[in-house]
Amino acid sequence: MRKRIESAVERYDQDWPHLTDKQKKAYDGEFVGQMIDHVRRLCEAL
Repeated sequence: MRKRIESAVERYDQDWPHLTDKQKKAYDGEFVGQMIDHVRRLCEAL
């Protein structure tokens, strides 16, 4: 789980400077959605 979150953060950091404003908004929504899913799964596992 931790590796998946770290790789998502790395991709986000690498891609961010190259995106347009419209792409950044879409990317932010997708990124936040993925983080919420990860946290939800983590809570269920505990």
